[in-house]
Amino acid sequence: MMAEPSSGAAKRLFDRMGRILDVLAREGISLAETMPEGDFQTIAAREGLARVFSAARKTAANPMAETADRVAAVEILGRGLDRQDEDVRLLASLLIPQSPLALQLAAVDAIGRLPREGTTEVLLSGWTKHGPKVHAAVVSVLLWREPWLGALEGDAASRPELSAALDWARRDISLRHPSAEVRLRAEKLRGTPSAKPEVRRALDNFLPVLKIQGDPARGKKMFTEATCANCHKLEDVGRHIGPDLSRLVDRSPRSLLVDTIDVNRVVDHRFIEYTAVTTRGHQVSGMLFDEDEHSVTLADVNGEPHVIPRKNLDDLLSNNRSQMPERLEARLTPQQMADLVAFIASSRNVSDKTP
Repeated sequence: MMAEPSSGAAKRLFDRMGRILDVLAREGISLAETMPEGDFQTIAAREGLARVFSAARKTAANPMAETADRVAAVEILGRGLDRQDEDVRLLASLLIPQSPLALQLAAVDAIGRLPREGTTEVLLSGWTKHGPKVHAAVVSVLLWREPWLGALEGDAASRPELSAALDWARRDISLRHPSAEVRLRAEKLRGTPSAKPEVRRALDNFLPVLKIQGDPARGKKMFTEATCANCHKLEDVGRHIGPDLSRLVDRSPRSLLVDTIDVNRVVDHRFIEYTAVTTRGHQVSGMLFDEDEHSVTLADVNGEPHVIPRKNLDDLLSNNRSQMPERLEARLTPQQMADLVAFIASSRNVSDKTP
């Protein structure tokens, strides 16, 4: 019976197997083709392979193993002679916020390499528990691997647990895919999000604001008083946590008014709100401002950071909405709204003049 490899030896073993598998993949040769059944040497080689992949499964699943060893193990899972379904389930089990970030990203890449039915759903089904970096990795799989795109045409209404994932994936692909045909296909699938009745009423009530002359100087003060400065920075006011308002493409008063009132109409998944629950039951909500191998950082509505070690996470869930407070307009008069819009609209001109 083969002894369990040590930490450094395990990584070297898995890396070596990964390189062999990569060469075979480039040549279009399956692993099974290199080992026809029958002779004694082939039987011995298959037994050796089975031991390597068994060790990889144990290492990948072991939270006490070194992250580098686990990543190396993950990179070969699903590529052996058998037990692919088991490997896919194992890879999916690693896509949780408690796993080191590098391990999650390696699992996404490993799943993305496997030409198996159902793996697209595996990537999308845990969407609400993924951070922005894992979101980006999942979308990258959908972007660059044509066979996956059919999954976007699924009926989100019949699978509510996939609804948010499909919406975000379609949005990113409609914006970023190199093929104009695929971009158009994804855009048609997205449809037009409908505003809530109370949002439509607020928009109707505040349309007269577009005819009011706003004062950027007063708007700058309102930018702080209305709490915009907690997460956004314009000129010398606020902090860079949320989207950079100075880089907005459409800065027309109407567009700014709509974005201020209908805050969830268009939200980049980098800036959605998350709720984290710690193993001690403490709950924190905020934008997932940063994440690394061993922790996540949420910025609350006041812009204050909360660093939570991954090992202390009981749950992490995206709320699929902007952290920007709803019904901001209820706290502002039409003149104050006009001033705020005027400040945001004019801020780029000031920045452009700054050397």
